[in-house]
Amino acid sequence: MGPGGEEAEPAWAALGSSAAPPIVWTGPLRDPVAGLLAAQRGVDFLQSPVRAPALNALLARLLAAEADTGWSGAHQLEGLDGPGHRFPPLRVLFLAHRVGATGTLTAEGAGGRWTLALQGGRVVGWTGLVGLLDEGLGRNAPASGPDELTAQLGAFIGQGLPPHEAFDAAARGLGLRLGRTVEAPPDRVAWTPEQGPVATPMPLPMALPRLIASGLAAVRSGAQVRRELGSQRLAAITATPPDDAPQSQWGLPPDGLRLVRDASKVSTLGELLGSAGAETDRAWQAVDLVLQLGLLALGQPEDRARPGAGKDDIVVEAIGQTSAPPSAGSPDAVADADPRMAELKAALSAMRGQPPEGILGVETAEDATVEGLDRLFIELSGSFHPDRFADGGPRLQRVAEACFTRVGDAREALRNSERRIELVERMRAKEQGKPWASAEDKKKAILIGKQGELALRRQAWTEAADLLEEAAQLDPTEFRYAFHAIQSGWRTGRLSPQEAIDRLMGFKDLTRGQQADVWALAGELHLREGREDAGYELLKQAVERNPELVDAQRRLRLRDMRQRKEDAEVAEKRPSALRSLLSWGKRADKDS
Repeated sequence: MGPGGEEAEPAWAALGSSAAPPIVWTGPLRDPVAGLLAAQRGVDFLQSPVRAPALNALLARLLAAEADTGWSGAHQLEGLDGPGHRFPPLRVLFLAHRVGATGTLTAEGAGGRWTLALQGGRVVGWTGLVGLLDEGLGRNAPASGPDELTAQLGAFIGQGLPPHEAFDAAARGLGLRLGRTVEAPPDRVAWTPEQGPVATPMPLPMALPRLIASGLAAVRSGAQVRRELGSQRLAAITATPPDDAPQSQWGLPPDGLRLVRDASKVSTLGELLGSAGAETDRAWQAVDLVLQLGLLALGQPEDRARPGAGKDDIVVEAIGQTSAPPSAGSPDAVADADPRMAELKAALSAMRGQPPEGILGVETAEDATVEGLDRLFIELSGSFHPDRFADGGPRLQRVAEACFTRVGDAREALRNSERRIELVERMRAKEQGKPWASAEDKKKAILIGKQGELALRRQAWTEAADLLEEAAQLDPTEFRYAFHAIQSGWRTGRLSPQEAIDRLMGFKDLTRGQQADVWALAGELHLREGREDAGYELLKQAVERNPELVDAQRRLRLRDMRQRKEDAEVAEKRPSALRSLLSWGKRADKDS
């Protein structure tokens, strides 16, 4: 704001405030505004005309003053109150989950006012969210009805819905509503901390990150995210992981955690997607999740304003002179007109969005060997060697050299690294049609899988299903994670008996014991569906492969006992029928 000097005091008076807003005075001299700055009527001074180095230095000072910034730590929730686009509910709830906060999130917008009550970072109540259980069950929400969590649960359980299905439906419905806040942020979001327990002590079974992930995936398809972000593959990415909780406590799906981990190894969105293996809908949805939760930022540094501070975001961009286009007929203009320039620039652009194996064109396990990488490098680098473009001048050679360097860097990144070894294993598994998991993911899956199996023994079906599904995603090579995930998923009602049977019969390359377990569970499910012939046949085959399957043996014994009883009853009826026939014949002879 300026200029300073005699016009500074009238300008300050026109603001009508004695506070100290973030005003920067400008003018030819600092002395006329020194008194205002001393009275904290402004934050700094820039000498006019303002030059880029001075402006950048000022912005750096102002940002450095924000020592306590970011979305990390319970104190960030203190005084949080502002527009929804600045304080997205998803991000606020993710913070509350990490720090185990207890309090109430309030959101107001075109759809009305609603609240979420949290206890220890878990949802324990809500108001103003009518029809969430209907949405979670895949039905149209009613126009009116109870708007509190406990009232909705009570109404549905009273209608005969099992409690665990009611709670799961509530979690799914809430996830859908929260997912929609990405497209339509509330006008106002506020957080009110609570000192003690709130509402009912029964939290929803699904943790907030899982609930958010499922809601986002249901509301925003991978194809939609691809349409929105597909043109930003070359955008720079900035990882901003919080330090208020270890990653093991974030509760994110494996795909999301993998992206956050890989973000420190790449520089662009395209390279990050390449590290995920392929640009599938699932990969795009994982990118959407970590962006919405603030774990990654695209194109600029992370939002540095502290939640609740009430300041606008500050974005620092490089300031410099734009170079003029080369004059017609100059060597640079001739190089730009060379058709090879367009081809080289297109190749360079494509490489920026590729992992090392993508740049080299690795397609088989043989390509990923040391010899294969050398061969691919020789074939590809020859197309970009600067000497081939000596007739095009230095400008063309520089672009060719950039392409040549990227190809060489890609080979070196793979040639003597664990990534190449894993790449060979992954390629071989792909060629053989088998699943694959990295060593790091296998270690994580072991820990999570053990927790899931313990929950399974306690018959904590929902907890077991969440943990075992995560373990199965991390390590699809381990049979028991997927098998127990199906078992617990059926117990929670997430899978119908037929859906569980279909998944069970989809297993391949099983050992004799694994085949017995699959057939035993599938047989049990067939029996529950009333298909006795198919069920008992599978149980019989399971016992033949593993005689130690106690439950299957018991089922078959009961079936045999029932069959023997029925046969005995039939046998008793046959002699009495014969006697009746003979006595009838005697009466007929007497009458005659």
